[in-house]
Amino acid sequence: MLRLIVILFAAFLARRNLKASRGDMRGASRLAAVFLVLGTAIDLLDASSSVSAVAAIWANNLSLRLFSAALIWLGYLAVSSPTCDASGRMR
Repeated sequence: MLRLIVILFAAFLARRNLKASRGDMRGASRLAAVFLVLGTAIDLLDASSSVSAVAAIWANNLSLRLFSAALIWLGYLAVSSPTCDASGRMR
């Protein structure tokens, strides 16, 4: 229940910051993309050499990585805005 409250509060802050043009969308997207790509690469490299094992691990972990990347994106937008100006650059 606490996790849901934190996610909803982060979504509220991110929405408010985006409406006020204070969110760093480019930075949030880059951070989430790096997390997604590196996490998926680690999962694939950690798998055994069989194709079926790699496919199973990729299918199972991709949804978790996407969800985690979305939470990182949301959290970054929620907390980064006080240090960003209207153009999204750090002050």
